[in-house]
Amino acid sequence: HSMITVLITVTDGKGNQVIKAFNVAEGQISSVIDAFVAEISVDGKTSDWSDSEALYLSMPSKEECIIRARRDDKNMYLLVETLTEDAGGNVKLDLMLCNAERKDPKTIKMTSGGMLICSDKTAATAFSYGACADGRKGFVAEIAIPLDSFKAVSGSYIGVYATMASGSAVNTFSHSSKSDINTWQRIKIK
Repeated sequence: HSMITVLITVTDGKGNQVIKAFNVAEGQISSVIDAFVAEISVDGKTSDWSDSEALYLSMPSKEECIIRARRDDKNMYLLVETLTEDAGGNVKLDLMLCNAERKDPKTIKMTSGGMLICSDKTAATAFSYGACADGRKGFVAEIAIPLDSFKAVSGSYIGVYATMASGSAVNTFSHSSKSDINTWQRIKIK
């Protein structure tokens, strides 16, 4: 098996330039984004999320999902942007998040029709339709999930599995398998 490592320079939560590595093997991209400490207001707006790394999922029909993460002492915050012109409910996104032990996974379900359901009933959520962080139209969800529900501390990883559907088309992260957490994208708690 051949593998290529791609290095890119990004800005961390403190404005420092850091080099990130992405390993690409047989069409699979293994990605880790960092959840740096930040003050986030769960209000359905993207203004708190500048310079944050993201996980991307796209559809052949041009819809995209962008997932960003931040944290404070109590919560992991997610900004989930579903970029679509379809405000009528055709786009569906399912996320599963869990720690390395894979105990008590959290699920998040979103539709472009305005539904947002999080399995963790202690999570705070906000949902809106309008401009996403890059100015394109779409749905914005902000979610605060208690870090202790993942048993997460600084240095921990949270696995992320995503399924996006538009009409009859369905897509996941490259070569991800719901049953194999080793193929999931990851968020590192910084």
